[in-house]
Order: sequence, then structure tokens, then C-alpha cells
Amino acid sequence: MASEPDPSESRTQRHKCPACYKQFKRKLHLIEHMKISYHSVHQPRCGVCQKHCKSFESVREHISGEIICMFILICQFLLWNKDRALYRISCYYVRFNYGCKAQWVCLVDEDENLIFHTYVRPQIPVSNYRYEVNGVTEDHLRDAMPLNEVQDKILKILHNGESVGRIRLDGGKGRLLVGHGIQHDLDCLRMKYPGQLLRDTAKYRPLVKTNLLSHSLKHLTKTYLGYDIQSGIHDPYEDCISVMRLYKRMRGQDHQVEGLGNEKANSGFDSIRSTELEKLTPDELYEISISDYKCWCLDLSKECSLGS
Repeated sequence: MASEPDPSESRTQRHKCPACYKQFKRKLHLIEHMKISYHSVHQPRCGVCQKHCKSFESVREHISGEIICMFILICQFLLWNKDRALYRISCYYVRFNYGCKAQWVCLVDEDENLIFHTYVRPQIPVSNYRYEVNGVTEDHLRDAMPLNEVQDKILKILHNGESVGRIRLDGGKGRLLVGHGIQHDLDCLRMKYPGQLLRDTAKYRPLVKTNLLSHSLKHLTKTYLGYDIQSGIHDPYEDCISVMRLYKRMRGQDHQVEGLGNEKANSGFDSIRSTELEKLTPDELYEISISDYKCWCLDLSKECSLGS
């Protein structure tokens, strides 16, 4: 009589995701998980157990909840050089400080050099300058630059000699524009700029909260750069420098370009039949999983050297 399979063995068999370590009873459930999780080499991960997380805030929550990871990471941190970051993590940044229709424009490059700085002439009379917040007074706006002239000067810098058509098509030689809630800043100056050339620290997936809502620039600067900003009057140059440093830190992560030399990785799951997917191991499923957002480390690759 043939021996029956051990029921305890079948109960303990699980299909484990190699990225976030979730376990599933059926291989099909693991495949569905991989399709919607978009695990990739670009996700933040724990420096100890290498678990993938959606954001750096999720990584911190994981470390604080895992005693072993927290203990090992603290020991490693004490041995690291003081200049090395706890999380490893050309373009321009434009920031607009505004009161009631009073605008203050500041534009810096990636080396933190001041490229353009001016006050913008209000379109309607100012009812409240809110000097205690933005530092703008009536004297500042007396000889302020007209809005259309400000738009022309900024776009000339950002377009970098490239035609508008080419900028909208593939970016061409257009410069990356970095900001925090940058669409709001562009709306204030009634400007448009191609989305593929925008880098927004308020919406960048690894920098958002665990519920995918945005952090303030003040919080991000304190958390990832280690110093305080906006303690008094909001200085747009100070905001420029903070956002540029955040962007460069995120861009400098030690990642790889997804899909190079791997045809399956370029097509993802959609081009592979379900029967074939069930034959793949969890590690092979991870290899064909691609990110659902553009990691800023790709800006350093030759394929994405916009603004260079």
C-alpha cells in the first residue's frame, strides 16, 4: 500500500516572495502578488535582511519592529565612518515664494550656484505681503520684473537652446527641473514644463509616507539631510539648496538599469503565459518584475543624461 503524504508537510509548504518575504499557499497567489507589487532593484530595502519596502519611512518602521535588524544596523552604524550615510540613497531647481499674488523666484543649478533671482510684479494689488512668512515687502516689488519676462528668462535657461517641439517629444537637451510640489510653483508663474523633465521630491515614491501622502520639505530635510530649514522667514534659496541635495542623494543610490540584457524584464509579466509563469521560481519571477515609477538613479545613465 502506497504511503500517503504527510499532511503536516503540505500545510507548511509556502511560496515566499523573494523581495518582501510575504508567503502564499498557492503559486498563483504569489504570481498575482508580483504583478501588482512592482518589486524591483530600485525599491528601498533593509540594509540587514534586504527586505524590500515601498518607501524609506517603511524601512524605518521595519527596522524599529525587527529587533535583530535594528541591533545589527546599530552595530554597523557605530563602525561606519561618520561621513557615510545610514541609508544609501544636469538639473535645475526653481522655487517660488509667494504672498498674496507677490512672487519671489529663485533658480539654482546642481552645484548650488544661484542662476536666476528676482521678484515678480503682482498682477493685482497686494492686500497682505505676509512679510513675517516670506520676507516680501512693498519696496521689493516696486521695481519687480514683469511676469512674462520672468517666464521667458526661466524657459530660456531650462530649454538650453532646444526647440519647444523637441523638449515636449523626448526632452532633447532640456534641463531637468527639480522641486517640492513643483506643479504648484509652475502654476503660480503660469508656466508649463514637460512631465518627463520634472523631479518632484513631494511625489517621489521612496520619499512619501507609508500611505503614499507627501512629507513637507522641512521634514524631508531634517530626516534625510540632518538640518532644519524654514525656522523663520522662508528663504527660497534655502529651499532650493535643500531640494537639490535631496534629489542628488536619491539620484546617487547604488542601483542598476532595469532590463539590460533581459528581454523578459523589458516586457514584464504581460507577455508571458500563465502556465509559463507557474513554472518559474520566486527568484525568476522577481527578475521579470519592473518598477512602476522612474528611479532617479537612472538620470545618471547614458540613456537618461538629460540636461548634460
